[in-house]
Amino acid sequence: MYCPKCGKKLKKGEVCACQDKITNKMTRIVKGILTKPITTIKENTKETNFNVSLVLTLIMSLLFSLFLVSYIHNSCVFDSYPVNLLVYSPYFYMPFVKTFIVAFIVMYALTFAYAGILYLVNTIMFKGTANYEKVYSLVANASVILSIALLLGTLIAFVNVAFTEILFVLGAILMILYLYHGIKFLGNEDENTYGYIFVITSLFFYIVLTVTIAIIYF
Repeated sequence: MYCPKCGKKLKKGEVCACQDKITNKMTRIVKGILTKPITTIKENTKETNFNVSLVLTLIMSLLFSLFLVSYIHNSCVFDSYPVNLLVYSPYFYMPFVKTFIVAFIVMYALTFAYAGILYLVNTIMFKGTANYEKVYSLVANASVILSIALLLGTLIAFVNVAFTEILFVLGAILMILYLYHGIKFLGNEDENTYGYIFVITSLFFYIVLTVTIAIIYF
């Protein structure tokens, strides 16, 4: 059988991705990232759904904003954990609403920026064939594990700030690993270049991140 909308060949009883509801697809992505992360990223990078990727980025940015506000607030509350870098940053002197808004905008923009840098490095420097939507889909899917860590960290911050930091670091590390493994799905068959693609992308992104932080601080 074939999909009546896009013509894709389907198994009996299978619902085509083009007709699937965003909520159902997102549920499968979250479940897949927790159980079969690389397979899930491969499938969702191959069958790009830009709307789902946008929603995943939106959720991750919202959770990061909540995480930051909760982290700063609880870092100030717990006398048992008084020393914290973020406490002494300009964010500490901002109203929580402004902190939330700034963090959301920055995180959302940086996600697009990272995907753009990875796309340019992969296509221009290493002749990858994936378009921007596929690259962005990879980044959005990889961010799901960070979103889960941010959600848990936001809640745990009310109990123990140190565990919050550990969760954030673990989530970030897993996201980085998923991004690295996902490069192989961007149309570049030479596995010897994956490390270079990842490192060069990270260096350019570090420059963008440094400039962004400098703008916010000053």
